[in-house]
This record gives sequence, C-alpha cells and structure tokens, in this order.
Amino acid sequence: MTELEKQLQQRYGVPKPSAEKEESLAEVIARLRKNATPSAPKAAEIDWTDIDTVKPLFIKSYEQLCNFRNRPMKLTEDFSEAVDKVLNWLCGGYLESRWLLLSGQCGNGKTTTAKALMTVFAKQGQNSIEKNAFDIDLLYKSVDTKQRAFDEFTTLKTIPLLFVDDLGTEKNSDGIKEILYYRYNQMLVTVFTSNLEYKELSGKYDARIFDRFEEMTEVILFVGESFRKRQTTLF
Repeated sequence: MTELEKQLQQRYGVPKPSAEKEESLAEVIARLRKNATPSAPKAAEIDWTDIDTVKPLFIKSYEQLCNFRNRPMKLTEDFSEAVDKVLNWLCGGYLESRWLLLSGQCGNGKTTTAKALMTVFAKQGQNSIEKNAFDIDLLYKSVDTKQRAFDEFTTLKTIPLLFVDDLGTEKNSDGIKEILYYRYNQMLVTVFTSNLEYKELSGKYDARIFDRFEEMTEVILFVGESFRKRQTTLF
C-alpha cells in the first residue's frame, strides 16, 4: 500500500486490509461495498407460495408496465380485490385450476395484470408466449400452407405457459379450439383475458370445448371504470 493510500485510510477510517493478502485501497472499498449491499434473492431462494413475498414483485412489474405507457398505477378497492384473487391463483391455485380468465369491460387492468403475471412467472424461470386471439385466428389460416405459421402455432399449443389476450375477438374459433383441446389434455397453464362476460363466451364455443373450459378455469371479474380515460380540460 502506498503512503497516499495509508493517509486516505487513516483519514476516512477505512479498515486495514486483511493480513493474509495485501489489498489496495480500491479493493478494500469494493469489498466493503459488496458486504454492505445484500444481493437480490435468487429465484430458488424465493418462496413462490407466499403471497406477502410475491405481491411486491407483482406490483413492481405492474407499475413498470404502467410507467411504460405513461399511466399512473391505480390501485382502486375493486382492482385490489381482483389482484388479491389473482395472487392466490399465482401462489399455488394454478396447480389445481390450470387456466385463468380475467374478465371485464375495456381498460380496467386485465391485460396489464396478465402481463405482470407473465413477468413474475419469468422470474421463476418459466417461459411464456403472449398472443392475441384475433392474431391466433389469422395464424391458423396459414398453418396448412406456411411452415413458419405451422411451427409458431405448434409452439402456442405446446409451450408450458400461454397468455391469450382478448379471447372471443377471433372471427373463426377453430384455431383457439385446437389449442385449447391440446392444452387441456396436457394440463398446460393458460391465462386468458376477455371483454366478454362468461355467459357470452359460453355461447361462442361449442359445448364440448366449454365443458373443458369450465373444468379447468378460475374466473376473476374486473370491474370499475376504464383506467385509460384522460381528464379533459375545457377552455
């Protein structure tokens, strides 16, 4: 250690380096900073069944999504109640109800909630895909003629975690039905959002597919006004 480093050490009270190894002042400070700043817990160290542990991760992910769209995060009473139900499913409920449907009117946080769910699942090391139901319909039309479409559609069927946004907006439901039949048989986790009420969905799909849907799905209703509304200033 140089004379200057010794003077700085005495002036700022930095502990003497270990006798086993001669350290520079920079190394000593780096070691102290490392010891003073606990590292973030690894996925394997997190209890994913503990709501109190998982909820801050979910809320942070949700807030980041809101910030990305330049929207403040609004935790209304109705929304908080729905989120608590989502977290119950996330922290173990999905082991029984493999599918989750977030249902309600436009703009009340369903899609953002589902995206936050996917983020938390990603922290667990689980891969997922998000696809709009209308786009699934378009993709299915090309499955027989384009290899790329076939491969993408096969991935949607087989990926362990799938998020289908705006269920019910597709014009032709054959692609959705094929995906649901496969994922039902394989017990694969699937999250849906829809602006349609549950009874409206039951009228859109045949009895065979909806019977499976009812067996597999936990339905959470999102109520309240749209978060997308802006306050208008009148001049």
